[in-house]
Amino acid sequence: MYEGIDMNHKRQYVLYGLAAFVAIGLIGLGLWHLRESMSDTGELNVLQTASTTTASSTPIAFEIVKSEKDLQKGLSGRRVIPSDYGMLFVFKEDDRHGIWMKDMLTRIDIIWLSDTGRIVHFEESVDPATYPTVFYPSVPARYVLEMQEGQVVQRGWKLGTQVNLPLPYGKSVSE
Repeated sequence: MYEGIDMNHKRQYVLYGLAAFVAIGLIGLGLWHLRESMSDTGELNVLQTASTTTASSTPIAFEIVKSEKDLQKGLSGRRVIPSDYGMLFVFKEDDRHGIWMKDMLTRIDIIWLSDTGRIVHFEESVDPATYPTVFYPSVPARYVLEMQEGQVVQRGWKLGTQVNLPLPYGKSVSE
């Protein structure tokens, strides 16, 4: 195969091959590390926020959802939802935004938040079998946060608890 090629060129071909192998490996490793941060729509929307002002000091990685298509899909189709992860639905105005469990594979906690990030309503351990029931808050809200089942209790959240939303979505409480 290498007949007629001098030793310097052979070394050069081997080095090129090794460099390509290392480059492909590094790209693959980078994509593997990003896999948990990617939404099912392929967008990198996850933002880390500071700890919440509750009993749990575990920060939450928020996946921000604003498009109508993504608002309808939510966490449906996901088998595993990490405990430090939440999908934040961003609405343009306060309203009694309804949430359903269409195509959900696991139970979740649903938390409705004011424009400042205060909890105004929540539903715990909502089962996928409740579909087509639509869950509504008792008062208008600006945001909806979907999290792994049990997070409301684990974090010690109650009505009125302040959740530090990732900027620019959360207003300062002093505003």
